[in-house]
Amino acid sequence: MKKIILIVLVLALCGGGYFMLTQKAAYRDGVYEASHNGNFGETRVKLVIKDNAIAECELVLVDKAGKVKDANYDYENADVIVEVMKEYPAMLVKAGSVEEFEKLDAISGATVTFKEFALAAKDALAKAK
Repeated sequence: MKKIILIVLVLALCGGGYFMLTQKAAYRDGVYEASHNGNFGETRVKLVIKDNAIAECELVLVDKAGKVKDANYDYENADVIVEVMKEYPAMLVKAGSVEEFEKLDAISGATVTFKEFALAAKDALAKAK
């Protein structure tokens, strides 16, 4: 009898653990912002959460002097960074979570941006919980 109770208890705990692992985090609808300061400046992320999902995402990169890295930014690899920064937000929305986004390959030339974007996005999502 004790073995049966133990087996039932173990199965219940395993099932409950599986349930907990497969549930998506609950996020409040709204706009959440966060940033990450790294070696090359600041990575700013703005997420729009709707119906427990990332509906929109914006990314802004700012150098250490406070200048926004955009198409007009004067830097030797800015063209790569500017093009990539346009892709990462859409990749995050499509992935549905930072964890799934991090499983994707970073685009060559913007690996640091990939990592810092993910860190800032995690911070923004933490605010949405």
